[in-house]
Amino acid sequence: MTSGKLIIAGGALAAHEDEVFERFILRSGGVDRRFAILPAATAEPARAIARARAALARRGVASDRVVALELSEVEPGWERGAWAPRNLDALRAADGLWISGGDQNAIMRLLLGPDGAESPLLALIRERLGAGMAIGGTSAGAAVMSDPMIGGGTSFGALSLPKADGPGASEIDRALWTCPGLGFYPFAMVDQHFDARARLGRLVRAVLDEPRGRRLGVGVSEDSAIDADASGGDFQVLGSAGAFVVDVAEALEEAPSAVGGEAASGDGEPSAASARAAIRGVRLHYLLPGDRWDAAARRPRFEGKRALAELRPAFALPDPVASGPLSPYGDLARFVGRLLFDNDEAALRRDGAGRPYVRGYLIEELDGRPLAWELRFAKAPGGQGAWLAPDERVAFADAIVDFVPVSINL
Repeated sequence: MTSGKLIIAGGALAAHEDEVFERFILRSGGVDRRFAILPAATAEPARAIARARAALARRGVASDRVVALELSEVEPGWERGAWAPRNLDALRAADGLWISGGDQNAIMRLLLGPDGAESPLLALIRERLGAGMAIGGTSAGAAVMSDPMIGGGTSFGALSLPKADGPGASEIDRALWTCPGLGFYPFAMVDQHFDARARLGRLVRAVLDEPRGRRLGVGVSEDSAIDADASGGDFQVLGSAGAFVVDVAEALEEAPSAVGGEAASGDGEPSAASARAAIRGVRLHYLLPGDRWDAAARRPRFEGKRALAELRPAFALPDPVASGPLSPYGDLARFVGRLLFDNDEAALRRDGAGRPYVRGYLIEELDGRPLAWELRFAKAPGGQGAWLAPDERVAFADAIVDFVPVSINL
C-alpha cells in the first residue's frame, strides 16, 4: 500500500514554480528534510539538477540537504546508476524525490533491467513511497506516475492511426505509444502539457485502451500541478491553470464504416462514412486551483466559486464553429467553459437528441489527404454544471464529448 504524497506537475513550470515546490517541500515534511533529484529523463542533467536545486533553495532548503541521483543516458558512468550503492544510500536518506522533465521513456529504460525487471533503485523508491516519502515530478516526471503510461503520440495520431508498437523518435510522433510506467498514481492515466499541446484526444484514446479498466484520465495543464494522495487518489489543483479529468466509463466506440468523401451535412452529422470509429459519451471535468477531486465519488469538488447557472449567460454566440488559434476562447478550458456553459442555449445548434452543443475541428493531412474530426461538447443531463471563480475563470463538470470522424475537401 502506498501512503506518500505525489506532486504531479504538467510541465513548463514558470510563474508558479515556487508554489509547486513549496507544496512539494511541505509534503516531504518541511525545509529541514532531505531531498533527492532524479534527472533520468533529461538530455541536460546538469541544467535540470541546477534548476531543481535553485527552486528548493528559494523555498528555504539548504544546499547540503539536496543530492542528485546519478542516473542518466547522456552522462558517462551514470547509465547503471539504478544499481549503484551511492544512489541507493542517498535515496534511503531522502524524504522527498523530485523527477525532472524530458523523455519519460528514458526514465523507464534506466529504472528497468534489460529483462524488464525492476532495478534496486526503483524497488527502493516504491518502498520509500510506501513509508510516506513524497514524490514530485514535472512533464516526463508526471507521465511516469501512471502504469501504463503515455510514452508518445498526438491527439490526431491517437484517434486516426494504429497504436505504435514502440516509442517514436520523439514524444510528439503522431501514433499513440503506451507502455509500462511507475504506477505511483494507480487511479488514472496521467498526461501533461495538456491544454497547450491539445492532448484531449490522446488521453481519451489511451484511457479507452487501458487494460486495467480504470476508465479515468487526468490531464494537467502547464505551470500547474495536482497534489495527490497516492493511497486514495484524491487530489487538489495548484498553480496557474488547472487539471482535466476524462471519464470514459459510459463512453461508446462505434464500429468503423466505409470511407466516404463528402463534407459534414448541414445538421452537423457526417454525410459520408469514415473508416475511423466515432467515440461518444466521454465525460469531461475541469478543476481550477483550489478545487479537489473526490476519487471515491469520481466527482470534482469546487471551492470558493459561484454556480454559473445562477447568473445570466455572458454570451449569445450562435453555433460557434471553433478551431485553431484565431477561434474565440481557443483553449479547451475556456472554449467549453465559456461557449458551452456560459452561452445562451437558444443560440446553439442541437444534436439528434435535442441537446445544445458547441463544436471544434481537428484537421491534419494523412498520406496527402486531409482528415478531420468534429469534437462536440454538450452538457450532461442533470450534471453538476459550471462554476465561476472570483477571477472570472470557469470550472466545470459533466461536459459530454463526442469525437465524430468527418470527411472534408480542402
